[in-house]
Amino acid sequence: MRKRTITMDDIAGYEPEKKELLGIADSFNKYQEYKDKGLDVPHGLLLVGEPGTGKTLFAKVLANEAHVKFYEFKSNISNFQSGAIKLRYIYRKALRHAPAIIFIDEIDRYISNGIETSDSSNRFLVTLLTLIDGFASSKGVMFIGATCDEEEIPASLMRSGRMDEKISFGLPSRKDRSLIISHYLQEVLFKKNVQVDLLAFKTVGFSGADLKNMVFMSARKAKADKKEELCTQDFYSSIKSILANDISRSYIEEDREKIAVHEIGHLLCSKILLEYTNDIAIDTNSESFGDNLYSDLKEGLYDEDGDDDDDIPVAMKTGDFYLLLITALLGGRAANEIVYSTTFPDDALDVIRCKEMARSLCYCGYFGFDCLNFSTQNDSPSNETKKRLEDMIITVLNDSYKKAKQTIQDNLSLFNELKEALMDRTYLAKEESNAIFNKYVVDDM
Repeated sequence: MRKRTITMDDIAGYEPEKKELLGIADSFNKYQEYKDKGLDVPHGLLLVGEPGTGKTLFAKVLANEAHVKFYEFKSNISNFQSGAIKLRYIYRKALRHAPAIIFIDEIDRYISNGIETSDSSNRFLVTLLTLIDGFASSKGVMFIGATCDEEEIPASLMRSGRMDEKISFGLPSRKDRSLIISHYLQEVLFKKNVQVDLLAFKTVGFSGADLKNMVFMSARKAKADKKEELCTQDFYSSIKSILANDISRSYIEEDREKIAVHEIGHLLCSKILLEYTNDIAIDTNSESFGDNLYSDLKEGLYDEDGDDDDDIPVAMKTGDFYLLLITALLGGRAANEIVYSTTFPDDALDVIRCKEMARSLCYCGYFGFDCLNFSTQNDSPSNETKKRLEDMIITVLNDSYKKAKQTIQDNLSLFNELKEALMDRTYLAKEESNAIFNKYVVDDM
């Protein structure tokens, strides 16, 4: 059976990059028309992006869209002299079938600044430059190079008229991740009950290749388990496995339990004490729940458009609310002390924010005005007043911290189940954490 030709329509996401490549394909498809007007296909194109972002795939699909021959250069990196000879051979072959594309993957390995001083690598680079410069007579052959490290590409190759066109491929955005996951889900023959948006949020930093691997790894495991339906939870172990195998993200895995303990401390205190219902998820691989809690509540209390915010009751916008927010922000530190019998440097930002809010409560007179007895000289507090102020701030922090610890200890079974769920899934959406809360707390969260 003949293999189906892949086109740009078969690739999910990367719309701006696909548009640029289709423009280049058009110059091939209308080659004679371009040539009659004194134009030509680009002499060279550099594709830049991290591993797994699809550079090789896009090069092949460009050839499909342009309906031209595709030649991929591969050579033994230890023998640049034979590489230069092979490059000339491929070029002559492509010339006979022009218009055509010659693709050099990991081009920096052959011509990088770090090895360019050797005679053999110089020979390869000089050969490549000579062939590109020979395109002035409109031969219709284009070189495409792919690299993960643009800085290793010599300036001589990027000069005008050579490989001077460039397309960069970043890691897919959340929207693109949704499209890519949906695309690969169509290729696995299961009934599907999958929250694609949730998986897209959960896979921050994944490349297109990572996402493909995640879908097919999960499908294989589901098949082995004789499942007829894929659900969202089926992907969690695959995501964890991909993260664990990625050296650049391995440090996240090492500290994942510590992160989970800290973040669940915030979550438990905020939901029990603040009855906090905003849709903030917990993710051990990206943003801190505490950071989001602080910015969402402390900095977002006042609606600029004048509308009421259903997620933040009016009754909360008081000194009592700030005391509870301080307690919730200290929940991460309290959880660390309960689980590990110690605290960590990462707790410092939470404490600084809590001290700032406690100081604001003192200055607004929430605890009375005794600690605001300023001297008449320069309207500045006396040393005695400063001490009373600092003592009051310490009292607020100590009392809030004790309340945070007591809240976690009183709900330790709930805390442990939330922590284990986050450890297993690396991500907890609002709905997932609420389902666990509702097993322990009668009131609807």
